Amino acid sequence: MTLITGILCDNSIVMAADSAATFATTTGSPTIKQSVKKLEIVDNQIIMGVSGQVGTAQLFQDDLQNLVSSRKIINKPIAQTMSTIGDHFRNHVEKSLKLAASLGDARGAYCSTLVAMPISNKPTLIEFDQLCQPERKTDQIPFVSIGSGQYLADPFLALLRRVFWPKERPSFAQGLFATVWTLEHCTTVSPAFVAAPIQIAVLEKSGDTYKARELSDEELEEHKEACSDAEDYLSEYGKPKAEPIPQVPKPASE
Repeated sequence: MTLITGILCDNSIVMAADSAATFATTTGSPTIKQSVKKLEIVDNQIIMGVSGQVGTAQLFQDDLQNLVSSRKIINKPIAQTMSTIGDHFRNHVEKSLKLAASLGDARGAYCSTLVAMPISNKPTLIEFDQLCQPERKTDQIPFVSIGSGQYLADPFLALLRRVFWPKERPSFAQGLFATVWTLEHCTTVSPAFVAAPIQIAVLEKSGDTYKARELSDEELEEHKEACSDAEDYLSEYGKPKAEPIPQVPKPASE
């Protein structure tokens, strides 16, 4: 079970994931839950998160590394880059679907994927659906979530957008705040299938290029405290304020 989110910010991208991974038998019955990292950084400039089988995510990661090494997605137009990545991902999915069809069980063949990378020196956030069709996030739709926790994350992200950045991309600080708050909320209220600790990775400008990095535990803790402060502030909203105690004037000295 998985939750992966992405927010296209002003000149940057913030992605996040929970850490719950479910082990299962060959018949699909769950056995245990373990903590894993679900965001991968490829070549220090691409962030990838996959909601699906771990093996599929590993194949996708190898594809991205090979595409970067061969320069097939370096300095190419956005449409061409999206199509090239989608075609390579789809090759693996089609093989899985063909095998699943022969076995009569396609539950593990589908996946959804988020990729954040610089294209034409602009931060680009792309969602690949279960058929590996790409969709680029824009100013009109700057956030996305995938995985079983999506139904928890989408309404919360929509609320934060309506309140804090209704008509434009958020700033990097706003996107980071919204991401951490969303993951903290979902891992707290989720019925067992989305769990902490959370992982945050960012794509940000470094000199003339973009670099991807994962936030440290210390950085995460700072942003978690900001979210806690926001909740404390909201908890006081609407409460009646205590009336000041009137001060009895002192008698004038004779």
